[in-house]
Amino acid sequence: MWIAVTFSVVLGGALWRCLAADPAVDPRWQRKKPPTAIERLLALSRPAPATRPTTTRAVDPFTPRAGSRRRDAIPGVVTLSDGRELPGRIYTTRDKPLRIFSRKRQAFVDVPMAAVRRLDAVVEWEKDQRDWRWKEGGMDVKVYTGKTYPARQLYYRLTLANGEVLAGDIAQPLYVELAGHPQRVILHKRQKGPLDTTLAELRYVQQVEFSREAMQRSIDRLAAASQPAASRPAP
Repeated sequence: MWIAVTFSVVLGGALWRCLAADPAVDPRWQRKKPPTAIERLLALSRPAPATRPTTTRAVDPFTPRAGSRRRDAIPGVVTLSDGRELPGRIYTTRDKPLRIFSRKRQAFVDVPMAAVRRLDAVVEWEKDQRDWRWKEGGMDVKVYTGKTYPARQLYYRLTLANGEVLAGDIAQPLYVELAGHPQRVILHKRQKGPLDTTLAELRYVQQVEFSREAMQRSIDRLAAASQPAASRPAP
């Protein structure tokens, strides 16, 4: 009998607590609401757990990402001082326009690649410089080593699409990509070659022509030059 009474009291107390519970407060009566859009965004932006190792990989701003192409690249051809041609899609460092120090305006001018029709290098001077070294013993005297190195100073002429010409100094890289393989060339203001080398070995960008027709002509020339002599068409 006492067992039955005790069981009734316990059961009655549990039922009373359930009936007295406030659905707005008691979590047993609350339904889980779907997350809001903001909560979903916050969940996606949370960092990974500390127990999960994460790796950070540097992004190269020069090389195009796999499966993507630089939208700001301009078709054209780069001609070096030794006559070598590099056709392809030409671009600068990511988010960097061509920057030229205009000698006429005495100021830097940022020029979008799409506004340039042609770039030509002008050699101000070039010569073989003597190599001088400080004399041993801390003396303030230089001695000639008997060796020379090539040196050159250049500036550039930019011919814009509207016919305007800007002349000045440029010091920045260009990238020429053909079939997914970019090559880097440098627009120098001053050049200095290794000891005992010649000016001819110290190459520079002589000309850049921005047009799809120029790129295609260069590709056709390179393809024809790579064919065996027996398979070339007769002139």
